[in-house]
Amino acid sequence: MNFEDLLPEVLPSVNGCPSFTAADHIRRAAREFCRKTHVWQSDLAPFNTAIDTTTYALAVPAGSSVVRLFRVDIGDQYGVDLLDEASAKAQVASGSQSTFAWLSGASLRINPAPMSVMAMQVQVSLKPSATAEAWPDDLGENHREALIYGSLATLFEMPKTDWSDDGKADRNNARFNAKVNAAARNRTKGRATQGRRTTTFF
Repeated sequence: MNFEDLLPEVLPSVNGCPSFTAADHIRRAAREFCRKTHVWQSDLAPFNTAIDTTTYALAVPAGSSVVRLFRVDIGDQYGVDLLDEASAKAQVASGSQSTFAWLSGASLRINPAPMSVMAMQVQVSLKPSATAEAWPDDLGENHREALIYGSLATLFEMPKTDWSDDGKADRNNARFNAKVNAAARNRTKGRATQGRRTTTFF
C-alpha cells in the first residue's frame, strides 16, 4: 500500500497542508507503528558465515529497515542468545566465548568469530525506511486507521500552521496508541491477521 493512498482520508482534516507533508507524516506513523508493535516480521534469506568474520550486512526487503532481531540460528545452534549492543560489547570485551548475536546499526554481529563456514538464518522485525513510499498491502489493510490517527496526531502538533490544534493532536495520539497496543497484544497472542511474516529470497 502506498502511503499516498491515505491522503484522501488525511488531507480534509488538515486544511492547507501540502500533500508531500501529509505523506511524510503517514510514513512516520507507519515507522513508529512497526517500531512499537513488530507486526512486520521477515525470515531473511539464509546465508553463510565467513571464517573470522563477526559482522554481516542484512539483506532486508527494499524500502525497509531492521527494528529488532527475533531469532538467529548459526550452524546447528538454533535460537542463539540475542543481546542488546551494550551487553554484547561488554561480553566481547571480557573475552566471552559464548555464542550470541546482536544488532549494531543495520548490521548483524555474532560472537565468537566463526572458525568454519556455517549456515545462518535470521528472523527480524522491520519498519519502512525513512524514504519508503509504501509498506506491505496486508499491513495497510489491517492497520489503515492506525496510520491515519498517527499522521493526524503529528500534523496537528506542528506549530504555527493553519491546521495546528493541540486538542485534536491529543485525541488522535490517544487513538493511535490504542491501535498500537491492540496490535502488539494480538501479535503476542499469535493472531496471524494482525501481523505479517515474510520470507525474503535474493
